[in-house]
Amino acid sequence: MKRFVVDTGLLLIHAASIFENGRLLAKTVSFLKIPKPDIEGLARMIDRLFSSVREIWVTPYVLAEFCNLAQSRLDLRDNRLEEFLNLYNDFLLKMKEWHCGKEELIAFKESLKFCFTDSSVALASKREGIPLFTIDKRLAEWCKSKGIEAKHVYYEFYLSSPA
Repeated sequence: MKRFVVDTGLLLIHAASIFENGRLLAKTVSFLKIPKPDIEGLARMIDRLFSSVREIWVTPYVLAEFCNLAQSRLDLRDNRLEEFLNLYNDFLLKMKEWHCGKEELIAFKESLKFCFTDSSVALASKREGIPLFTIDKRLAEWCKSKGIEAKHVYYEFYLSSPA
């Protein structure tokens, strides 16, 4: 695979796995509402997945949600948030960014019934013709039902990968 669009959850797991020696991984996985697997194994698999492609695409909505969730759910404030973001900035800067106008997103969102972040990654995947990688089961299933290629990384990669 050469490229894919990424949702916020995968970025959070990836970033949490390298910040403070992975201390935030369990907290990240629990609020993302995915089954509690071998957390370190899931993080390693996501790292391998990210390392195996030429381009990872992200939307501005994903970046905003990433920062917001780091503050609110991971309870990173002030200096710790700055440390977290500084540690991950080089990785984020390597990503391709996909933009759409608010009118297009709102029109697409009405049919999706999802938040702007989920709508933006689904729309990016559809418009660019590249798969969406997520850990949001509802989003992955909706995309598939609409002919948008989506991969649920926990169910379709982690559980099916050799130990």
